[in-house]
Amino acid sequence: MQNIISEILKEIDNEVIQIQKSLGDGNCEDYARYRQSVGSIVGLNHARIIIKNVYNRMINGDEDADD
Repeated sequence: MQNIISEILKEIDNEVIQIQKSLGDGNCEDYARYRQSVGSIVGLNHARIIIKNVYNRMINGDEDADD
């Protein structure tokens, strides 16, 4: 299970890196695209935190993991 979580987090990290690179290269054609890119980074980072928290609750046997 840890290998699966590690692969998921690795893919999320790679996606964030690609978006950051695109922003750094100036590939946003307008402010709306910039906002979308930044929002994607925020969302992916939030998903990363949720995945880690759920995994840790499951590993630690927290009975509230289903809530």
